[in-house]
Amino acid sequence: MREIVFAAEWEDRQAELRADAVALAALRTDSGSRILPMWRGRPLVAGSDQTTLAWLEPGHPVLAEASDEAIFLGRHEGVARFAADVSSFVPEGIDEAAMSGFLDPTEYTTPPCPATTALPNCAR
Repeated sequence: MREIVFAAEWEDRQAELRADAVALAALRTDSGSRILPMWRGRPLVAGSDQTTLAWLEPGHPVLAEASDEAIFLGRHEGVARFAADVSSFVPEGIDEAAMSGFLDPTEYTTPPCPATTALPNCAR
């Protein structure tokens, strides 16, 4: 049985930090933090079954399209976690009509990634 994403208890949601812009800015750029790109409500996934969330390090090329705002999710597995909106990225050949429905079966790739990136849906 699969877990529901973000429903499991995290070690610490650190709600007290959500109002501390200085602390969040420092965490967001810390090399130990991880960021989950979200594109039009879809998280970036990786793995052979495409069900593993792809947590990226700050500064990853996929995040070049991210808005300046990131949502602090808390700490999980000892790491500060954020979600960042990369919806401004427009994949080549996107079918906007398909995007208007509830179910979009199209598989999209991310913005170009370095050859060393181990994400199968990164464009090369």
